[in-house]
Amino acid sequence: MKCLGFITTENLTDLHNDLQDHVAVYVPQTFQVAGFTFLIPKSDIEILDIKSEEAMKFILSGGMTTKKEK
Repeated sequence: MKCLGFITTENLTDLHNDLQDHVAVYVPQTFQVAGFTFLIPKSDIEILDIKSEEAMKFILSGGMTTKKEK
């Protein structure tokens, strides 16, 4: 399973020393102005080559919008 989210903080050591190998990832909820912040090990993060606007549109629409083909 994969989940789309946005890295909001790459350095969490100010929060807690044990989080030096983690990043904060915000995962918005579909059809709402709400979401979750997860602290995820950097080794589990996969960076996608897409614009943040496209990712947000995809997430907020529940996956009903996709990138238009040329």
